[in-house]
Amino acid sequence: CMSGVILHLVKTQHPFEVAFFRNALGLIMLLPLLAGKGGFTHLRTGKLGPLVWRGLLSAVSMMCYFYGVALIPLAEVTALSFMGPLFATVIAIIMLGERVRLRRTLALVVGFSGALIILRPGFHEIGLGTVLILGSAASWSISMIIIKVLTKTESALTQSIYTLVMLTPITALAALPYWHMPNLEEFGWMVLMAALGTA
Repeated sequence: CMSGVILHLVKTQHPFEVAFFRNALGLIMLLPLLAGKGGFTHLRTGKLGPLVWRGLLSAVSMMCYFYGVALIPLAEVTALSFMGPLFATVIAIIMLGERVRLRRTLALVVGFSGALIILRPGFHEIGLGTVLILGSAASWSISMIIIKVLTKTESALTQSIYTLVMLTPITALAALPYWHMPNLEEFGWMVLMAALGTA
């Protein structure tokens, strides 16, 4: 649903500006949760380094994704973005020593075969949009590994707040050269997109 809203918005707004509003509005939506149980204790962390890396990788992934949505059909975006979990599985085997049995091995083979069918290397020109979505999937897969490690000590709210605190200024800087103030209707779509992404 969020990807559909992004596709609608990038017809009139630059992808980096859309990414900025997704993060800024998402952060505003999460802040009231700090007033609930646990409050600002969610901001205490001994894992600042991994949280920063997660934020940086998420920024790369998000900007690649939003830009890619503007360039290639949404069906292809969706299919290629599913490479993220496949990349993450391979990284988990290498970095975390996770064991992979026959079922997961077959799933990897089928998944990567599906990607090759979509990409059709040698028969189909691989354009910028495809490269961006694959780059998004690759950077997001590393981010997923960091999330898996952080989940042992950090809450989902802690991770989300720190990520959005980093993503908001990064995407603001990226959007600045292309800034075009959204009208009221576009802003309504921005709010919906941020709500979907935050959920």
